Amino acid sequence: MLFLGDKAKVEFRFEDYSEKADYLKAVDGIEYRQERTNMTGGFKVMRQEVFGKDDEQTNDMHVVLLITDGVPTEDVDKLHNEVQAVKNMGIRVVGLGVTKLVCLFGEINC
Repeated sequence: MLFLGDKAKVEFRFEDYSEKADYLKAVDGIEYRQERTNMTGGFKVMRQEVFGKDDEQTNDMHVVLLITDGVPTEDVDKLHNEVQAVKNMGIRVVGLGVTKLVCLFGEINC
């Protein structure tokens, strides 16, 4: 599980939990930090730390759920390249916007 805000970082990993109740408790513990929307950093951390280079060689399907509350605000000029790198790894991104302020990847300048 990756959290953005000002700094993108891995908060916890799904494989750290074997029981559904423990996983749901961890998800319930997520706090909304009211920070900026660092999608570029999030994709980079996800690509390098969550999936890593070893996953480029696997045939496993990887799906990422991106939940966002707005438009990207950090390193926006680099976002397209990060999204392309994620796609090149065969990772499918499903986006879920939680406000009216959501910007689509293809419309970075919205």
